[in-house]
Amino acid sequence: MVSLLEAAKPYIDGGYFGGIRISTRPDAIDDERLEILKKYHVTSIELGAQSMDDSVLKINRRGHTAKDVENASRLIKSYGFSLGLQMMTGLMGDTDEKCIKNRRKA
Repeated sequence: MVSLLEAAKPYIDGGYFGGIRISTRPDAIDDERLEILKKYHVTSIELGAQSMDDSVLKINRRGHTAKDVENASRLIKSYGFSLGLQMMTGLMGDTDEKCIKNRRKA
């Protein structure tokens, strides 16, 4: 991760662009990583939440829970990053009702 951020640093420092957006998994977010991302001018983080329903996440073997998404989102916002959630409707086990609930929860 750091080698990629290092490669982009001269372009940010030179004013060619204002920041970096990354996408990652909710269970990959922690203070140490966020401090590194802040240092290298990452401005926006997108979480691959996919769903906010634990049963849907489990059936689809996503490897994280809705609580992981909530915790990661809270931590990302506490560092001042812009946050986006990537959601996938229609996964195995999903229903129209769950999709509506997911949207409200996200």
